[in-house]
Amino acid sequence: MKKQTYLHIQEPCHENWNRMTAADKGRFCLVCTKTVTDFSNMTDAEILAHLAKVTSPTCGRFAPDQLDRALRPPATPVKKTIWTYLLSLCLPLMSSTRMTAQKATTETSQQVPVKPAKPEWPLAAPAVEIADTGRLTKADTSVHSEALDADLPVKPAVMGLIIAYDKVGTRDTIAAVADKLAGKEMFRIERVAAKEKRLHLRISNPGEYVFQLLDRSSKLLIHRNIKVQKQRELVVFDLPAGTAPGNYYLKISDDRSKEKYVESFHLE
Repeated sequence: MKKQTYLHIQEPCHENWNRMTAADKGRFCLVCTKTVTDFSNMTDAEILAHLAKVTSPTCGRFAPDQLDRALRPPATPVKKTIWTYLLSLCLPLMSSTRMTAQKATTETSQQVPVKPAKPEWPLAAPAVEIADTGRLTKADTSVHSEALDADLPVKPAVMGLIIAYDKVGTRDTIAAVADKLAGKEMFRIERVAAKEKRLHLRISNPGEYVFQLLDRSSKLLIHRNIKVQKQRELVVFDLPAGTAPGNYYLKISDDRSKEKYVESFHLE
C-alpha cells in the first residue's frame, strides 16, 4: 500500500495575507518573521514535491479542501512493453490513412455558402471612466481592471505551520504488536484517565519525541513535541477537553532515529 501523506494546521494564523510583503512563492510575515508559502493554487503533486525539498518547519497558505485528506502523488509512468511499441508504430500509419480519406471526401463534396451570422444586440459597450472617482465601470464581462479586482472577495484560505502526518494502517499496528512481543516497544500506555482526559505513558528511552493523537479515521487531533530526560520516565499526556468516548491511536515518533510506534486505546 502506498504511503498516504496528510497535511494539518493545528493553530491557524489570523494575520492579514494582503498586508504581507511579496516573497518567492508566497509572502513574508513581519509578525513571525517567516515566509508563508502559497500552496492554494498548487496540485497535490506540486505540494509533495515542494515539501520533499524542505528541511525545516514551514508555514503555508492552503485552501480548506487541501488539508486533512490524503494527498495524491503523481501517477507512476507505465512501463513500455512490446505491445505498446508495436502500437506506436501502427498509429502514424492509421493516422495517415484517415487524413487521406478525409481529403478525398472534402474534394468531392459540394461547397455550400455559409450565411454570416447577425450580430447580437445590444452590442457590448466599452468601459466608461467616471470623472469623480477615476475608476472604470464594468460595462461588459470582457472589461478587466485592477480597481475592480480589488473589490472582489478573497477566496477562503487557512494559514499556519504545516504538520505532515501519515495515516495509521494495518502495517503500523502489526509492527507495534511485534515490537511489544519482542520487548522493543517505544512506550506503554499505563493508564487512561477518562474523567480527567489524560493518558499516563511510560517512555522507554530518553530523547526528543513527536506525539500525535489520531482518531479511528486517522484524522490528526493533537501534535506535540515532548523531551524525555531519563529511561522509563512517566509522561502525562493531556487530551482535549471535548474528546468524545471512542477508539483512538497514539503515535510517537523518535525525532532523531525517525522510528515510530503506534498504540491504540479506548476512551470511556
